[in-house]
Amino acid sequence: MMKAQTRSSLFWVSIILLLVPALVYAYLLMPFPGSQNINAITLCYYLAKIVFPLRVLGAALTIFYLFKYFISQLFGGYKNQYPLHRIVLLQQAFQQV
Repeated sequence: MMKAQTRSSLFWVSIILLLVPALVYAYLLMPFPGSQNINAITLCYYLAKIVFPLRVLGAALTIFYLFKYFISQLFGGYKNQYPLHRIVLLQQAFQQV
């Protein structure tokens, strides 16, 4: 039986969706060298409309990836480093302190 693996490409796509649109928007809107050479106001207007939905999509993909990663680490595969009973024991130990 093969161990379920997570796809790192999903993680990197989600990080790009979180960061790149806002950085491009800030670069085109602010007076950085070279950013005002093109007609950036129209592009910034439309980019501002999609920055928030892209961030929501990127955050959802990141949460999905992290959830899938941690679930596969807890329950998947024969090379399990953190079995569930160890986590429960650690939790009980910290509750007693």
